Amino acid sequence: MIVQTRDSMKAALVALLVGSLALAVAGCPAKPGAQTMDPPIVDRVDMDDYLWKNRPVLVFGPADSDIRYRRQMQEFDGKGTELQDRDIVLLALPRDGRRSLDGQALAASGSESLWQRFEVATDGFAVILVGKDGGAKLRSQEPVAAARIFDLIDSMPMRQAEMRRKAASN
Repeated sequence: MIVQTRDSMKAALVALLVGSLALAVAGCPAKPGAQTMDPPIVDRVDMDDYLWKNRPVLVFGPADSDIRYRRQMQEFDGKGTELQDRDIVLLALPRDGRRSLDGQALAASGSESLWQRFEVATDGFAVILVGKDGGAKLRSQEPVAAARIFDLIDSMPMRQAEMRRKAASN
């Protein structure tokens, strides 16, 4: 005969609850076949966070299936080194679809203020390059070749100074 004390029953119940909570936090489905969705990592974007540190490139589109949006995003595929070298932060902001900030999921509410700030029509497409000083350096309603964006950045005095410093340190 097994005799359980009240304390051992409490300990077992606490262990069961902690284990259940750990499974829920880990994203385990509640039932077989159920799918979970990763929560957004970034809740909102404050453009002031990038002043004097990064050059944000914002890609707006009505949906991530929009041909212009897809073409623009494909321009940046495989160009991680070039983006990083120029301190580019890529914001993918489709109205309908997966939004991201340098590949991290972005909440829909986190991108709405950017649509308003940059005055992009709700069904519009736009590519906007923002300089380290916070000013819009390029704005297009058509996809832009990554090389054109890189060349524009490389022609900027601040970028030229960065390249000189980098060359001098090597």
